[in-house]
Amino acid sequence: MSSLEKSRRVGCANGWTRARNATNCEFTKNGKENLTIEFENSNNQSSTVSISVTTEVVTQPPRADPCTIYTYFETIPNQTFKLQEAAVDTLKLWEKVWSIQGWHPVILTVQDAKRHQNYSYFRDRFSSFPTINAKEYELACFMRHVAMATVGGGFLSDYDVLPLYIPRCVKPLSSGKYTVIDRHIPSLVSASGQEYTRIAGLMAEFKWKDHPNLFNQSGRQHVSDMLVMKKLTEDKMAMSYSLVLDAKYIVLGDLSCNELVKDGTVSGGLPSRPWAVHFSHQTLSKVRKDYQFPGWLRSKLNQNVEEKRALFMSEVYNVYCWNCLSKYGINCA
Repeated sequence: MSSLEKSRRVGCANGWTRARNATNCEFTKNGKENLTIEFENSNNQSSTVSISVTTEVVTQPPRADPCTIYTYFETIPNQTFKLQEAAVDTLKLWEKVWSIQGWHPVILTVQDAKRHQNYSYFRDRFSSFPTINAKEYELACFMRHVAMATVGGGFLSDYDVLPLYIPRCVKPLSSGKYTVIDRHIPSLVSASGQEYTRIAGLMAEFKWKDHPNLFNQSGRQHVSDMLVMKKLTEDKMAMSYSLVLDAKYIVLGDLSCNELVKDGTVSGGLPSRPWAVHFSHQTLSKVRKDYQFPGWLRSKLNQNVEEKRALFMSEVYNVYCWNCLSKYGINCA
């Protein structure tokens, strides 16, 4: 075996294995192949969903691969089974679309975060923050930064973010400094491994009580990574761009294709066209509340947008891709 071939052989992360002569890693749990996700509802009834994951997972030593896109996934207890299934379907769609666009999608979990030498410290600090959401959900939003540090950094996206005009295999922005690509919303970020640790430390020690108005939701204290990041970007502790499109502009038809695709450049001469689209909970809530999605979606979704999030994302993305992205040679298969 040549030295080049050896350099391409990387191990699988904790819980992941690779069959002999195979190139991809697969998650194993209780001896079963594929990622098996276990759920437990409020009645203590257990259910399982399996997802076939064919992505190659980077482990120690971290591989500096600019073509890798990461996301972080943890199950949320006490959700309805339909919402749990919707999360898995969304994860599958995320993996599929990023793969089509030439990226290597990698799913991180708490097992990756646990490999950080300061995992217990970060978990304890983040667990102490008050939230109006499920504790496990908010904790995962913080701990994903810790997990990214253990794989050497790179691009991290929410799994409800799909690629638009992001240059394939682009290196992390700002020379590896922590950069939020969606204003102050960490739906798509890039950084070196050291920078992810730095940001996790800043968030863990953030004095949120000094900003009572910001960390208040309808009279209740609420600390999220997004609100902390709002202050960090304002204080220039993190870099920020506005290169992620909110899906509402596509769904509600507020902007034409030409308006959504204005040419220009950002730092380093990279294109300023929207790099990705975010199907945020806020957008889904607006669509459900106002019932404003187009007729071609209405018959398929009714108002069960959260339970059919993957279908909603897929339909909207495909229409936009064929109408706009294909003009720039982007694969819409």
